Amino acid sequence: MTITFNETAVKIASGLHDHTNSAGINGYVAKSDGTTWSWQDSHVDVDITNSNTHIGHNVGTGSSGINNTVIGHNSASGGMSGNNNMFLGYNVSTVPLANNGNVAIGSFAFEGGTGSANTAIGSFALKYGSGASNIAIGQGTLNDAGNIADYNTAIGSYALKYVTTGEKM
Repeated sequence: MTITFNETAVKIASGLHDHTNSAGINGYVAKSDGTTWSWQDSHVDVDITNSNTHIGHNVGTGSSGINNTVIGHNSASGGMSGNNNMFLGYNVSTVPLANNGNVAIGSFAFEGGTGSANTAIGSFALKYGSGASNIAIGQGTLNDAGNIADYNTAIGSYALKYVTTGEKM
């Protein structure tokens, strides 16, 4: 199968059928308005205008940001107007997010997070983080509900779990 994207059309060539201005995954087909492709039944959204990619059920609901990649059930489901974010996993960043440059990988990572320029890797990592420029690697790192700390690096299961304020620890 060949899939070709350009600014106004998607072409899928399967050898049997060619579809221009329509695309399908797992047997579902959707047409485009020229800027946005949406496959509701297969849960894949490709927004050509804003360079967003959403894969999974209830992903990126109401999002308007630019250059975001979201993969995983219910991830970015609270909407996202921020830019340059990448979320991978179940329930990643489920609250409205207007901030930029976050990376979250793992179930519930950055789930309630609202900060900017954070990296969360691991289940529950930086779950409620509203600070900026934090790195949380490991299950439950920097995940306290009151976390507004900035510039922290936490590595290992539950490292700096209860840090709520401060910076450069």
